[in-house]
Amino acid sequence: MSTKFSESYVERMFTYRRWSSAELEKFNPLREMAKQLALEIVRRVPDSSERDLALQALHDTSMKVNLAISMHPEE
Repeated sequence: MSTKFSESYVERMFTYRRWSSAELEKFNPLREMAKQLALEIVRRVPDSSERDLALQALHDTSMKVNLAISMHPEE
């Protein structure tokens, strides 16, 4: 589902709010899985710019998941 950047959407993007327990239940396991994958990458992949890019991409993915859950809590 694509979301247009309406004024109300932008307002929500830049408004801090605490996560509900339901949102935490959604995100915490995903964050832990991303962390475990990152640790495995650090342990198993040679120190290189490619490893750094992989870790950055994983971090970016985790942040986008975080945003998707916080922007669409009712789904």
